[in-house]
Amino acid sequence: MLEGKFAPLRIRILVIDDELKQDSAEGHAVRAMVQGLELRNLDVVKAYSAADGMSAVSSDAAIHAVLMDWTLGDDDANHKKGEALLDYIANATIAYRSS
Repeated sequence: MLEGKFAPLRIRILVIDDELKQDSAEGHAVRAMVQGLELRNLDVVKAYSAADGMSAVSSDAAIHAVLMDWTLGDDDANHKKGEALLDYIANATIAYRSS
């Protein structure tokens, strides 16, 4: 018989926002949101760019949800980085399910 403590898996959320490190209203708001999630006993993985988000999705199959900034970077007014990241996440999710 197995003995020990049973600890249920915590929900893991990936937050992708390039303003996480910035000392701005947007930066303060996203950090407050992350803190609120952590206070609710959720695991939060932080990514500071689309590339960081892709790396996190590739390396962590335990991510349950993704919250992302739609405009990643000053040069992304047309949301191409956000769209590419969503496509990448969708394809990674399909790959996990089929393996």
